[in-house]
Amino acid sequence: MSINDDWNRRLPEIESRDYWLNLCPGFDISESRLMMYQSSVDPKRDQVVAAVRQVIEEGYFSPIELLPSQDCLDIMTLVNQVVRAGYPAPFALVYDKIWQMLATLRNVLEPVLGERCCITRDVWIYYIRAGTEEPSPAKEESGW
Repeated sequence: MSINDDWNRRLPEIESRDYWLNLCPGFDISESRLMMYQSSVDPKRDQVVAAVRQVIEEGYFSPIELLPSQDCLDIMTLVNQVVRAGYPAPFALVYDKIWQMLATLRNVLEPVLGERCCITRDVWIYYIRAGTEEPSPAKEESGW
């Protein structure tokens, strides 16, 4: 069986909202466009200063320490379940949880990048298996 045959066979489940809801119970998939969520994330001044310093020194910053750890764990669970089911990690983007977290990033990014910053919908998810030598998109010391 070719890869194309496998994907053609799986197409009905890929298109099924119920399939994805059953794959990751407890996680929602909206049938309509998500409303913007109010953020509960309110970074402390020292966190903002550290993030600005990292942007100046390295050209990026890692928001992981500023985001609720339970949200990060939930997204890790989603991505792991999607990958274990045989799909590419970005297929986890069908779930609301990821988009809800992205909506909260404005409160994290605005103090660092300025109020005119804009969050785009150009999002990607990387899945790097433990023990592999695949390159990380962030520096090793960033904790990712």
